Amino acid sequence: MMRRGRRSSTLRLGEIAATAGVAATADGAIEVLGNLRSSQGGVSLTGATIAMAAGSQISATGAVTLASAGTITLGKVASTLAAPAGGASIALTAAGMILGNGDTGTLLDASVSGGVVTLLAGGDIGSGHAPLALDAPSLSARSLNGHLNLAATTVRATNLAADAGSIMLTASGTLAVDAATSAGATALSAANGTLTIGTLLAGAASTLDASGLVTITSATTTAGDLAITSTSAGITAGTLVASRDATLNAATAVSVTTSLTAGRTANATTSSGTLGIASLLAGTDATLNASGAVTLGAATATTGDLAITSTNAGITAATLVAGRDTTLNAATAVSVTTSLTAGRTANVTAGSGTLGIASLLAGTDATLNATGAVTLATATATTGDLAITSTNAGITAATLIAGRDATLNAGTAVSVTTSLTAGRTANVTAAGGTLGIASLLAGTDATLNASGAVTLGA
Repeated sequence: MMRRGRRSSTLRLGEIAATAGVAATADGAIEVLGNLRSSQGGVSLTGATIAMAAGSQISATGAVTLASAGTITLGKVASTLAAPAGGASIALTAAGMILGNGDTGTLLDASVSGGVVTLLAGGDIGSGHAPLALDAPSLSARSLNGHLNLAATTVRATNLAADAGSIMLTASGTLAVDAATSAGATALSAANGTLTIGTLLAGAASTLDASGLVTITSATTTAGDLAITSTSAGITAGTLVASRDATLNAATAVSVTTSLTAGRTANATTSSGTLGIASLLAGTDATLNASGAVTLGAATATTGDLAITSTNAGITAATLVAGRDTTLNAATAVSVTTSLTAGRTANVTAGSGTLGIASLLAGTDATLNATGAVTLATATATTGDLAITSTNAGITAATLIAGRDATLNAGTAVSVTTSLTAGRTANVTAAGGTLGIASLLAGTDATLNASGAVTLGA
């Protein structure tokens, strides 16, 4: 059925039931006042503006296409078409905004298997107080000069773009987003399911949250914070970049397989699981907390503190750097395979296990405590004290240097294979074993005690 209005006139459409489709074109406005139904075809409306009255509906077995030179104001629109490749079940294009008319519930329904909704607007799509509600397996939406405010059930968004604004998409079920780009903030949420993101590039502070697993290939905020939350599961990500603060909170595990970069602070917490980050770079402080094992490649807190805690397991890292203090607290063992560097103090505790550090450099004091064996290659407390304790085992080190006092207390043996140097006093105790030092130099006093043999070089 075809209706063509006069130039610049308003075309008003009441109750229409068609079998072969409905098509209407007007140079002026189109108003949908009743129900437009097409039982064996699509619905196509083109006008200067398109407005659906309260309670009005458009439904079709074919594609529903609405195109406006101005604003589209929606009531309920439904299509049962399984869209062909590259096509859409419901396609809306507006030079202005695409908004709801105030009707409640789902406004865009392409919930059939293969259903696709595409939205393109010059201005806003939905609003902050009234997001545009849709139900479709697949979605694509772009605003050239406005914001995206959308609500869905379970959906895969192949592309979301707000060229000059922000993106907000909430799903009551699971949510997958292949690509999202915004000049402003982006907020993506899956209230009762997983959240999967291919790439995200946002121009302002952004939040990503789900009740289930959050999986991200790449997410970047060029200005602002990046906050990621999984309330009942974990977070798995490839590359994460935040212009300011990066915050990750997971109920279970956190895994960042490539890198996490934050212009200011980086904070990652797992309530009940492991935490692994291949590479971490924070402009100021970095705080990592896990109930399970913490595994790091390189981690740097450029001008601030680096604090790492495992409440029920151990900490394993390659390279750790802090502009100020470094603090490692593990329930079991601690292993730093390459180096630990702190601009000020270094404090490391292995609550019930061994402690091993290949190279330690602290600007002031360094304190190392373990119940098991302590193994060090080199350890330096540049201007402060160096205190090393193994309550139930021994201490083995190559080179130890303290700007002030050096204190070693072992439950069994102590072995320093190259040298021990202290700017002031050196105090070494091997409570249940031998004591051996290849070379000892103390600025003031040196006190050595052992239950076994004492062997000294120079």
